[in-house]
Amino acid sequence: MSRTHDEKTVHIARYGKIHGPYSLVQLKRFLNEGTLDHSDLAWTHGMGKDWIELEHIISKFPTMNKPIEEDVTEQIEKIFILLENEEFDFAHDLISGLKSAQLYETLFDGCEVDEEGGLKLPEWVGWEEKKKTFFLQILAEAPPLEFIEKLRQQTLILEHTLHDYSGDLFPNEIFQFKNLRVLRLWGGNFNSLPHEIGELECLEELQLESMNIEKFPNEFKHLKHLIRLDLTGNLFQCSGTNLEIIGELDNLKTLVLDFCKMTRFPADRLDNLFNLEKISLQGVKLTNDSLHELLAILSKIDSLREISLAHCGIKEIPEIKGGFPNLLRFDLSENKIESLPGFFSDLPNIKWVNLNRNPVHYEINHEYESGDGSSDVDNRSLSSSLSEIESRGRLVKTRDQSISAETDLNEPLSPECESIVSEFESWINEEGSVEFNVELFDQKIDGLISFGDPALLVEIVRGCSITKEGVILTGVHFPFPFWASKLFASTSLDRDARSEWGETGWGGRMKCKEAECMHYFLLRLIPYLPQGSIDDSLRLEEIVALDLCLPGVLPKEIGEYSNLIELNLVKNKLKNLPAEFSKLKNLRILQLDKNELTEFPESIGNLKKLKSVSISENKIKIICNQIEGLEELEILDLSSNALEELPVEIANLGELQFLGLKNNRLKSVPSEIWTLYKLKQLWVGSNLLEDLPDEIYDMDDLQILGICENSCLPKNTEWVLNREVFLSSSTKSTMLIKEKGKELRERIKKELSSWD
Repeated sequence: MSRTHDEKTVHIARYGKIHGPYSLVQLKRFLNEGTLDHSDLAWTHGMGKDWIELEHIISKFPTMNKPIEEDVTEQIEKIFILLENEEFDFAHDLISGLKSAQLYETLFDGCEVDEEGGLKLPEWVGWEEKKKTFFLQILAEAPPLEFIEKLRQQTLILEHTLHDYSGDLFPNEIFQFKNLRVLRLWGGNFNSLPHEIGELECLEELQLESMNIEKFPNEFKHLKHLIRLDLTGNLFQCSGTNLEIIGELDNLKTLVLDFCKMTRFPADRLDNLFNLEKISLQGVKLTNDSLHELLAILSKIDSLREISLAHCGIKEIPEIKGGFPNLLRFDLSENKIESLPGFFSDLPNIKWVNLNRNPVHYEINHEYESGDGSSDVDNRSLSSSLSEIESRGRLVKTRDQSISAETDLNEPLSPECESIVSEFESWINEEGSVEFNVELFDQKIDGLISFGDPALLVEIVRGCSITKEGVILTGVHFPFPFWASKLFASTSLDRDARSEWGETGWGGRMKCKEAECMHYFLLRLIPYLPQGSIDDSLRLEEIVALDLCLPGVLPKEIGEYSNLIELNLVKNKLKNLPAEFSKLKNLRILQLDKNELTEFPESIGNLKKLKSVSISENKIKIICNQIEGLEELEILDLSSNALEELPVEIANLGELQFLGLKNNRLKSVPSEIWTLYKLKQLWVGSNLLEDLPDEIYDMDDLQILGICENSCLPKNTEWVLNREVFLSSSTKSTMLIKEKGKELRERIKKELSSWD
């Protein structure tokens, strides 16, 4: 719960709009500046449902009558100057010496906890980790004011980088958040964890990466709710680490110890982890005996699904008799393994084994390519073991050819592939700067796919990635936008260069033409990549969001992205959607604004899980009957199109809460609309409406109705007075706010008298 929802935030109604919420500190400043007046209408939690004059709210909070002290204002300015000069010690001493509640209120203004439990910091903190460290320190030392205590109690997620942390003692300010569920820390040089770590008993995820930790306190065992533990890049190379304490964490499902400096893991305590599903020790140089002990213990954990021992210097996998009943994935890439153990053939549920960059992988590929069944005994055994794995789906098929999920990246590209890559770079730079030709691009992509070398495809996309928001970022073989260097070279601290990146439209709101060719190319190519040998963000099963810049064409491969939840296709000049679009069965959010669609695409009607569809600013004249299939739809925005009528099937959208129809050519609203009993907002302004159906006044849950710039006016005054209605008359446009005050109510009645 954030401060925006507590009783000390206030909304203001002025000029037909709602402003806020504002904190008490902000209101004081507005009143002092004359921006606000005591007679302004206001509303706050705990004082009824009606809008009242601001002075009545102020009277309930005595501190509101006190202006911000001038000396506090001066000290705040001094503190900010010190922070800009990175004189954190002086700023800390100044704050501690003043001990002013009003000073803390001002410093923490804008700080709140979001819906997920993440801590939103004041604007002055910005994105610098040093300032964030300073903020957490002064928050820990702040007096127990009510809103400060709420910040501490309600913060559930905390992420912080400590690479610039000056001390060698673990930052105790972390422990003020007793209810943390997720704690992610990076960097620092702390040697050991303090015993206070055991006080964070609500933790479910703990990530302590590259902090040079060598040992754990006994209190670590109190983290009984821990589900995921990531200790990547720490130091556990000597005795006395107390690492075996991990065995006390009964609910642990994921354990990551990548690139930790140790040669032995206390595996004998792992058998207590009955819920363990994934363990990763990438880059850990285990001795042969320790490896055998580890695998023997892991084989007995029924819940285990995934093991990663990549880059561990392993030469031989010891034979393990039985076990691993539910193991699905085993990563052994970048080792020195020359032969596979026989027990691999007995793994009942294995689906994926990664042997990239091992001698055994070259032998396997060579045998499959030669088709020679007369190889020596070791190779025949190897082939037999691998065939078992293959039969359970280790190889994936795409289109008319098979591409191994385990592309051999150990060997350099063939001269022919090198030539193709070089030619591709020249081609994409040339074609990317001229008018897009879909036939040329399809020809180039089909040629690369039909060449049949997975290593070539992997090389083409090297460096490419997709952010969690769905933005496709360019790789080493694609042209980089000319303006990018200016963004990354920014030295100004009063703005965040990342926000400018978003504004450029390289996948952001304002679409960038320079990204169109690359997005189209990668969107088509990704489904044909060997999924086990590419960046995780490019794997089809991992792609849940896409924000695309396209040159007027959406390729049919879009149907292969079956895990998509959110798809942004705004401003792409699309005239239609391919039939394969209907395969996106998991899609929840779809944005198609500012395209050139003339009909509501029928393929959308098959996407039963859609929650939000925004398709404004197109040229849509007709809505297909298939729209009734969107049974879970909550938001539908069809504004700024060319609609002349609505199908009655729209009344079947039983979950609809928002319907945007403004700026169309509608002459009427179907009376069946009253069946949308969950509808809260209906916007039909700037149409050709001459009347509203009487049934609309039976929609008690409708909170907002927008009918500006129409020829009709509401007929039911009482109904209007109990909700927000945007309307227009010959001289003005007014927003009516629900209000029970006698004088305002009488004035509204006079204005409405002619409508009845």
